[in-house]
Amino acid sequence: MARKRAFGVFALLGAAGVVGAALVFWPLDPAEISLGPKAQGDWMAALAGQEDAGFVRPSGEWALRLPDDHAAHPAQRSELWQISAQVQGPDLEVISVQFSVLRQGVTPPTEAASGNIWDLRDLYRAHVITALQQGAQGQAEERLARGFAGLAGYDSDMQELRLDDWALRFGDDTGANPWQFAATTGDMQVTLEFEGLKPPLPLVAPDAPFRGYAVPRLGVTGTITTPNGAMPVTGLAWFDHVWGELPLPGAAPVVSDRLLVHLDTGDDLVVITSRRRDGQGSPTVDAVMIGTDGQASQISPQRAELDFLRLWQGEVGIWPVEWQITLDETLELTVSPVWDAQEYAFATPVWSGLVTVAGVYNGQPVRGTGLLQLAQGGM
Repeated sequence: MARKRAFGVFALLGAAGVVGAALVFWPLDPAEISLGPKAQGDWMAALAGQEDAGFVRPSGEWALRLPDDHAAHPAQRSELWQISAQVQGPDLEVISVQFSVLRQGVTPPTEAASGNIWDLRDLYRAHVITALQQGAQGQAEERLARGFAGLAGYDSDMQELRLDDWALRFGDDTGANPWQFAATTGDMQVTLEFEGLKPPLPLVAPDAPFRGYAVPRLGVTGTITTPNGAMPVTGLAWFDHVWGELPLPGAAPVVSDRLLVHLDTGDDLVVITSRRRDGQGSPTVDAVMIGTDGQASQISPQRAELDFLRLWQGEVGIWPVEWQITLDETLELTVSPVWDAQEYAFATPVWSGLVTVAGVYNGQPVRGTGLLQLAQGGM
């Protein structure tokens, strides 16, 4: 089953990269809340519908400052950090590791603290996904926590983003101190280090109601430990961080999907699709290529199309898991899931999984691995 999509106007890499992440993992529409067993996941959704009084809407010129901007931005209401790694073990099987943390401000920084350590100022929702051995083994877990020193949030002294025993520690961005990630879910333990292979790409849209940046290619080394033992892994990762007034797809009829690809040429590709939940209308697709030199360029919308080759029926939706992409007559890719069952019943259900790509780029064969994130609603 194929559906063609015309490309829309796209001007900013940052908008595609970081907004795509925000769209996929954003809270539910408050109108969809029910006070049942899933109430824990609904708390974040209810907060999303509150007034923004006291929080700041980003505006004007802005320049990225690292490592400072790795930290939380409490003056803004919402914030998202997300890292996605595709790694290989000794048997060369590709493994997906994903870590996402969403901060939702409750009490604006303009409101003085009462001195009570139990005052609720921020809520955090995070998930870790580790999928290996064709989906036969793996862990996916979502957690909700209040912002509390040492338990959830960003520790500026340690330069660490944490929720319970899940932690991403940022280095000094000189290369001397790599980023470090550690998480335990069920009987699986993940320990990874990240080294930047391309420079961060900031969002440079003064009129956008959010700010952020992406690091499109990081080298990864580390260990994944299961009951069968410890396995050394190496690979590549993509990181996003965005803050401000982020869109709420649950409150609108439009959802967005995102594809992140590391090509074996050293180039990286991000593709964002926006579509109506009911399948009507003409969806749009935005695409940006990041070259081996780290420079981003918009792919011309002329003679560009995206076909859905195959849909997969999950428990909560029908998902377009296999794609055919043609971009500007220079790139043709078939995107295939490593396995279909990468649907996760988080508070906002998603299909977020490992894919491989194969095709032709500038007349030469090309292959790669990546992450495909499909928003709630399926097809």
